[in-house]
Amino acid sequence: MQSSDVIAIPGPAASAGDAVLRTRLLAWGLLILRVLFGLVFLSNGLSKLFGLEHLHPLPGFLIDYNGAKGIIQSNVQHHPIEPYKRLVLDVLVPHWNIFGHLVGLGELTVGLGLVLGAFTPALAIAGLLMTAHIWFSRWGQGDADFVWDYWTEFIPCLALALTSAGRFYGLDRMLAERFPALRRWPLT
Repeated sequence: MQSSDVIAIPGPAASAGDAVLRTRLLAWGLLILRVLFGLVFLSNGLSKLFGLEHLHPLPGFLIDYNGAKGIIQSNVQHHPIEPYKRLVLDVLVPHWNIFGHLVGLGELTVGLGLVLGAFTPALAIAGLLMTAHIWFSRWGQGDADFVWDYWTEFIPCLALALTSAGRFYGLDRMLAERFPALRRWPLT
């Protein structure tokens, strides 16, 4: 982060030093959020692709390849939209050897990109969409998880995408400077 990157803070005029401090705190906050969410996606991707569910110290935290298949299969049993239910049960689950690896690869890519701060807005949107799919698959379950639980993953992904968080202590700043075509949102 450079001193010319001070972000205007709405409200009463603040001193230049206060604005710089608030900008640095914002940058560090976004860095922490980006890296921690990146590690969640990265570790789940590694668990699905390579069976590394023991990466996390809390048993059952990571969802492995077979666990993901079981979750999506269970989630859609009472789904009210029949074409979607059929898509999952008749296409995705029977071909899980392809789709399961794509899920793991997607999580690995999102996680690595967020940790490094590369293509952060686009990858945060991808993470949001992957999470949204699991949320949507739960429709019809009749539980509170459908309403609230996944928002704790949607909102941080949305914040990382909208703030271009990879430009703060991430590779997005370098990519945008070196390749002007990448300066446009949602690339960096």
